[in-house]
Amino acid sequence: MKKTAKLLRLAFLLLFPVLLAACSASGASSSSDTDSSWQDVQSAGKLVIGLEDGFLPVSDFDADGARGFAAESALELCRRLGVEAEFVETAPEDALTMLADGEIDCVWAGSKTVLLDDSSDELSYTYFQGDQVILCLASAEIRNIADLQGLAVGVKTGSSGQKELEASTAFRDSLSAVTEYPDTQSLKAALDAGEISAAVMEDLSAALCCRESPDVYAILPDDTGTAPMALAHDDYCTIFRSGDASLAAQVESALGGMIADGTLTVYSEKWFGSDRLTAQ
Repeated sequence: MKKTAKLLRLAFLLLFPVLLAACSASGASSSSDTDSSWQDVQSAGKLVIGLEDGFLPVSDFDADGARGFAAESALELCRRLGVEAEFVETAPEDALTMLADGEIDCVWAGSKTVLLDDSSDELSYTYFQGDQVILCLASAEIRNIADLQGLAVGVKTGSSGQKELEASTAFRDSLSAVTEYPDTQSLKAALDAGEISAAVMEDLSAALCCRESPDVYAILPDDTGTAPMALAHDDYCTIFRSGDASLAAQVESALGGMIADGTLTVYSEKWFGSDRLTAQ
């Protein structure tokens, strides 16, 4: 299995120029003589990265700065590019505006499902994935989705889980209340405090709760009882302005190298407990 994974990663690295061309073609423009985005970053000596707070194990800010899978991988990437990493706290609902206004050079580990749609012309590169699941307290008598009838459920504002909940009118109407929270951390705190009976959140965060406190939390299973029930899927990516193809090419090439040499897999297994990369 490991040999197969290495061969696939090598194939990915060899195919990377083709993938990058496809990625760049999806934006409004490609690299040109007027595109100085990579030169600007080199001149500044730093890459300004928009990163979500309160979203462990993906990203978070504490007294020591940014941490999590996204922060650690971005630090290594910037080391390879020869620039510093500067992290800026970026809420999902503000991320693209901050990018367009030049407050950040890229959005890091943003959900493509949430941030981009068919009308978007930003350049993006997907490299890891997750699902939206339902986290409950293990002590609660909740074993399947039907048991949530008449109970209060929490969800993160703007998440794909919220979108799916709004679209599933029958399920939503069966609940006593649906409460929004600004980030995953506050959503978990509401569950701990008994404000809600269940939390719709990213499985990356829910799995971390279960790994750290297996007797406290449980993720609702699917109909087979052998896997978590996924309400929605998220592809996480780096996002660049459509005209910044030269910067996108440098970052994406470095990320491709980190996938090929196994560095991102090490970070993924450290923070997620498994290899969640899309190019496996």
